[in-house]
Amino acid sequence: MGFYLLLFGISEFEFIIILAVLVVVLGPKKLPEIARTIGRAVNEMRRATTDIKREINSEIRKVDIEKDITNPKPAKEKKPPKEDK
Repeated sequence: MGFYLLLFGISEFEFIIILAVLVVVLGPKKLPEIARTIGRAVNEMRRATTDIKREINSEIRKVDIEKDITNPKPAKEKKPPKEDK
């Protein structure tokens, strides 16, 4: 649990205080429902971000392929082998 909290820059003690305040403010019956809603929202954001990244990468690949087709690299000229004298 310590590594997960380091991502947010809070200590375990601060996390416990935040949970206690949430239980007092929201009540123990509402807290799981709110946590589920937040979890679903975060999951949906991750999916959307993944879809956007996938679309961007696909478009970049298409542009690269079109660039290669329309502007092929010139073939290297082969030099004749050196003759021994």
